Amino acid sequence: MKKILLIISSFFISIAALADQPKEWQLGFQNPASGGMRDIVNFHNNLLLPIIIVITVFVLFLMLYACVRFRASANPNPSKRTHNVTV
Repeated sequence: MKKILLIISSFFISIAALADQPKEWQLGFQNPASGGMRDIVNFHNNLLLPIIIVITVFVLFLMLYACVRFRASANPNPSKRTHNVTV
């Protein structure tokens, strides 16, 4: 009897897990089914994405600056020194 009750109750409990499913070519999270997930999506969209975008633009700027600053035409006679220490 316990086994049948367990099987039936697990069926009804697992239906809540199928609250939403991903769609083809979906970007981002699924629609939140709980308040906690709603807060996580809000945190991701409103705080993390702008920070990630700022960091990405800053790194892109540093890479472009290094490419322009140290290009071959701007430095035709490079230094022969190295900063390596022989161990």
